[in-house]
Amino acid sequence: MALNMWSTSKTISQLATMYKTGTTIDLFGPRTKH
Repeated sequence: MALNMWSTSKTISQLATMYKTGTTIDLFGPRTKH
């Protein structure tokens, strides 16, 4: 469980970084850039 939690946390962190850099546009479609 602990390892799974850590992996999930790491994935969320990576997604957050991707969102900040704008790569989520490729994954989730067009996003309004602020």
